Amino acid sequence: MPKRTVSGPSIRDIARACSVSPATVSRVINNRAGEVGPETTALVLRTMRELNYRPSQVRRKVNTDTRTLGIASGAPSSAVSEPGYYRSIVDHILSSASYHRQNSIVYASHLFHEDTLQSIRTYCDGRCDGLFLIIPKSDAAIITALSDRGFPFVIVGDKGADNSVPCSDIDNVAAGISAAEHLISLGHKRIAYTRGSPDASASSDREAGFRSGLIQAGIAVDEELFGPAIGLRQWVLEVVKLPEARRPTAYFCFCDHDAFTLIKILESLGISVPYDVSVMGVDDQHFGSDAPTLTTIRQPYERIATHAVEALLAQLTGNTNVAQRVLIPGELIVRSSTSPHRAE
Repeated sequence: MPKRTVSGPSIRDIARACSVSPATVSRVINNRAGEVGPETTALVLRTMRELNYRPSQVRRKVNTDTRTLGIASGAPSSAVSEPGYYRSIVDHILSSASYHRQNSIVYASHLFHEDTLQSIRTYCDGRCDGLFLIIPKSDAAIITALSDRGFPFVIVGDKGADNSVPCSDIDNVAAGISAAEHLISLGHKRIAYTRGSPDASASSDREAGFRSGLIQAGIAVDEELFGPAIGLRQWVLEVVKLPEARRPTAYFCFCDHDAFTLIKILESLGISVPYDVSVMGVDDQHFGSDAPTLTTIRQPYERIATHAVEALLAQLTGNTNVAQRVLIPGELIVRSSTSPHRAE
């Protein structure tokens, strides 16, 4: 194997180590399906990882302490510019990257939804040295493609399906437990949960934590009180028609946006929050000034972003002292949307 130079190995170095042509290495890098056999592809990818190869548009001389960190998400530009989860995370990543004197680049959202064989060519063409993937599907093909190439990345807002994948996120299981404990402490025993996207580990983890909190308190889990990610209004209409003994007196929502939507639905049905039912979410976001103010599990946005930047820089510098998978506890913020259960 050739020794790695200060500027890093080139395509020719990879080709020489694999006894293939530079054109073959280029085809593997650019995911040109069908043009290279599977054994050769595996050999090239393995050699790229071993030699720590980084594709580059131009072999440029730069300050090695300053790199460009890419931010990729499937959120539309409006989600990044308006108050909400994406804006909070992106703002804190940009701030942390700036603190570490690193450059940043934000990729267009359509790349996130394209065929991985297309988008990987843009992400790994040298425009950035490492990548933040914000809330990809846990089993997204882009995660495998980046891992196969040894390209530095960190998932933000999900923990991925593989425990070896670098990630930075809130501890969603703990958030679910905390929500259950808070509502139970107020005397609620019939508590409903509105699910998030089935593609995100955050949804299943929050639900798992919530179920665990109920079970630990000796409260039976009623499957009819677990609502779908889509069709919230229809589900609520069905739930409020349940016999009074099974009707929920409190709701835990996957996120604040869903919680505010739920409150509007309930109030349109003449159900008052928190007088009739309590509602809480996760995030600590504000969507308007309408009462009541929302009880929530606050996302540790700054800590999530700070760790993500430190983890990515550690990959780029070879620093093995920075944990690559971190789940950070959220904080219970009690406001006026939850109150003690009123005895019938």
